[in-house]
Formats: sequence, C-alpha cells, structure tokens
Amino acid sequence: MKPYTHQELRWKPCDTGRPGALRCTTLKVPLDDAEPGGRTIGIAVSRLRAGQGRRVSTCPPIRS
Repeated sequence: MKPYTHQELRWKPCDTGRPGALRCTTLKVPLDDAEPGGRTIGIAVSRLRAGQGRRVSTCPPIRS
C-alpha cells in the first residue's frame, strides 16, 4: 500500500478561468484493495482554501 499512502499530490487550478479558486488533483488508488498491486483508478479530489477566519475541517486527518 506504500505507493498509495506516500503520493505527492500536484494541486492545480480546476478552472483556468478562475485562478486561485478551486484546486484539483487526482489520487491513484487500487481498484481492488484485496489486490493492491493490480489495476488502479484515479479519484478526482478538489479543495477550496479557507479564507481569513477560523479554519474548519470537514473530516479528520488520515493517519497511517
């Protein structure tokens, strides 16, 4: 599972017409977690940076 848990995500603008707004990347994951060395798929992920206020997380951090 190490190839998946140590990925370097390359964030880029989702919409080139709105630089700095929504950022996107693709996370590579095994198609079947019972066969992590088999076929893979890409999961699209997006994020929107918090503004100048209190930072709020919608999910807990992933611990390995």
